[in-house]
Order: sequence, then C-alpha cells, then structure tokens
Amino acid sequence: MKFLEEEPPLAGECKLPWFIDILLYPISKGGLSTIAIILLLKLLTDIAAGLLTCCVCVGGILSLIIRIIIVYSYMYWYFSECVRDSATGGLRAPEALGSMPGLGAMIWQFLRLFACYAFSLGPVSFYLGYVFLHEIERNSFIFWALLSYGIFFFPMGILAVVMFDSVNGLKPTLLIRSIASTFFHYCGLVILFYGLGILFGVLLAMMRSISARSGFFSSLFLAYISSNIFFIYALLIVAHLLGRFYWRYERKLYWEV
Repeated sequence: MKFLEEEPPLAGECKLPWFIDILLYPISKGGLSTIAIILLLKLLTDIAAGLLTCCVCVGGILSLIIRIIIVYSYMYWYFSECVRDSATGGLRAPEALGSMPGLGAMIWQFLRLFACYAFSLGPVSFYLGYVFLHEIERNSFIFWALLSYGIFFFPMGILAVVMFDSVNGLKPTLLIRSIASTFFHYCGLVILFYGLGILFGVLLAMMRSISARSGFFSSLFLAYISSNIFFIYALLIVAHLLGRFYWRYERKLYWEV
C-alpha cells in the first residue's frame, strides 16, 4: 500500500521499506525510555489501586482517578507529541521529557482524546450498555451501523483533535470534508490502523500462551509486562501512522494548522 504523491522532506533519512520502518518507530532513545517510564508508572499505580480497592469501599473510583492523573495523562500526552512530530516528518519517537507541560495540560489532552472516543465509538458503547442493562436482544443492523460509523471516523477524529489541539477538530463538517478529500488514502490508513491492532493482538495472545507454560506467578507477571509493552508500543506506532498521514496529505486536508 502506498500513500504518496509529492512528499515533503523527512526529518531524517528512511533507509528501510516503509512497512518495516513504521514498525521500528518506537525504537529510539525517547521512545524506549518513555515506554519504560509508562510501564513503571502503570505498575506502581496498579499496585496502589489494588491496595485501595481492598481497603476502601470507593477504591475503584480512586484507583481510576490515580491512573488517569499519573499514567493515562502522560501516556496520551506523549502519544499526541508523537503524532505532531511525525506530522513534521519525524521518523522515530521523539525525546519529549524536556518539553513536558504541567499536569493540568496533560489531563486536558487526555480528556480531548477521550472526547474522540465519545464522539465516534461512544454511540455503539452506549447502545451495548443499554441492551445489557435492559436485557433486550441486540439489533444487528443498529449495532453494525453504529460500529462502522465509529471505526471509520475514529482515526480522523484523533488526528484532527491532536493537530488542532482542540475538540473543534471533531466538527462533523471538518471530518467529512477531510475524509472526502483524501478518501482512498484515508481508507488505507483505516486498514493499517486496525490491522496493526489485530497484529499486535495476535502477538500478545502468542506471548501469553508462552508465558502460561511457566509458573503461576511468573506467568501472571510475564503476561502483565508483555501486554502493557505491546499496548504502549502499538500506541506509538498508531501515533506515527496518523502523523505521517497528515505529513503526506496536509495540502489536501486544507487545515492550516
């Protein structure tokens, strides 16, 4: 699959085939150090969340707040930085520790990305919750229509919100116009976006199968570490895909970011 027409210059030299180079995106000093930091933060917060859940009746809510403040806000702030860096032609995950904003700014970035989920995949999630709570039969047409809408608009919604640094990127007219002007290329992006998710899901299942052959506690630990590393690694590759799409089709999108 090839997205390109006339490409702007890259911030570096790409010597590998594009499909291999994309998979190597997180392998840089900035990328690997960030994966290690997020993994450590998640491990510590999960331990704290487990203790809270055991000791406090509202521990579930507190543990979620802790994860959002400490882990998710940082992780999705760095995700956004990777999108923006790739949008300028970056080939490897950037070193971003020196440019970290305040905690409030990172939390707002997380909330903006959550708004993307609510806008695109929120309707199908709400429908499934409604069906479950009311114990009624799921309507296949409604389910697949809402799911297709969410899956199709989700990648462009994330890209627009990150590049505009605002939920104004979720304006339906903006998204529809952007998709229409890059339709076939965007369809390729959607296939890659979810195809990589399936690929990493299969690899994760294989890793869990291998770790299950060891002892009980070691298998749990290996499954925990591997699943988190795979998730963060895949998240950075997705960020790169979105940024590269903007880098290649900025003139067609007419966003003037």
